[in-house]
Amino acid sequence: MIKITPIIPSDPIQSNSYLIDCGGEYVLIDAPMSAVKTAVSLKNKLKAVLLTHGHFDHIGGLNEIAVQTGATVYIHEADAKMLSDPNESLAAAMNLFKFETYNGEYKAIKDREVLTFGDTEILVRSNPGHTRGSLSFVCEDNFFSGDFLFSGGIGRTDFPGGDYRDMLNSINEFKNFATDKNYRINPGHDSATDSETEIKYNPYFR
Repeated sequence: MIKITPIIPSDPIQSNSYLIDCGGEYVLIDAPMSAVKTAVSLKNKLKAVLLTHGHFDHIGGLNEIAVQTGATVYIHEADAKMLSDPNESLAAAMNLFKFETYNGEYKAIKDREVLTFGDTEILVRSNPGHTRGSLSFVCEDNFFSGDFLFSGGIGRTDFPGGDYRDMLNSINEFKNFATDKNYRINPGHDSATDSETEIKYNPYFR
């Protein structure tokens, strides 16, 4: 069984990130500022940063992490412009803290790709709605949902690139996907939940 370490958020918007131990190699899910210290301490053991989407609160620490560790950055192509453009990432509009853009290389990933790190496979799931390029990552019975799905709710769709109809389609696809097991949902904000609870009680699954 994989070991997952949630990183306690300390940024103004309380963005979650997660460290996955893939048998001595490490993968980071999202890169808020609060993830920098942990990620940089791993140096070259950190092999990848998987981004659920490109909003500023999920990539605020990305540049420092990538530069210090050499980890490969993975993101959906539809959100890639957000890495280097503070207008696209909403950093300029929010102006909550100093934002460092990322102008380095990245690997574009898409729905149903399987990524392998060490002895661990991670499935990529596309779930547009919050942004055009919103992704989730599935590892064993863990579902890293980013800002797609929360306990009792869903991500906002009123930002540029958001689309409520796309979000409802993503919810339906998730409901069909999560029939084989009860997934632990590790969201981009707030506390963890599970797929059985959300499908049963989350009002957006009606």
